Amino acid sequence: MRNTAYSALVGLFAVALVPQTAVAQSGESFTFTGTIETEVVEPSTVQWVSDMRFGRFFSPAVISSIRIQPNGNITPSAGVAGGISLAQPPEGRGPAEFTIEQAGNRGFDVLLPSTITISNGTNTMLVNTIRDRLRRTLNAGRNSVYSLEVGGTLRIAANQQVGSYAGDFEVTVVYN
Repeated sequence: MRNTAYSALVGLFAVALVPQTAVAQSGESFTFTGTIETEVVEPSTVQWVSDMRFGRFFSPAVISSIRIQPNGNITPSAGVAGGISLAQPPEGRGPAEFTIEQAGNRGFDVLLPSTITISNGTNTMLVNTIRDRLRRTLNAGRNSVYSLEVGGTLRIAANQQVGSYAGDFEVTVVYN
């Protein structure tokens, strides 16, 4: 009898420890509290620093190219290789550069075009093999500053029409 009474008492105690769902009776109410969270961060910015610059060269007799790497290395081919030492404008040759300030420690992706067409009004040249290099230049607390350098390969036709060629391209930064 004693074991039965003890077992009943332990069972009653165990039932008392199991959480019970409140059942509302008429006229009763229950209030629960939820949580809302958010974070306000400084805006991220993208700024232009310099254009992609292929410089001056003589019109080649054969199909040629000039390749500008994102790190600034220049590789001429075929007919422009011999005439690349021409005096250059003050800004010289080099990759395009942008500064990206990323706030709030968020990640991002950079989207570049696959080709860029430049023209002098009626004649065109194509820039392809577009590549970029992203370097963190400063990390100040929760913000980081990156240098984005963009290079490509200028395709030059044999006997390319003389003139100044220009074109635009878009760099899109998508924040995660």
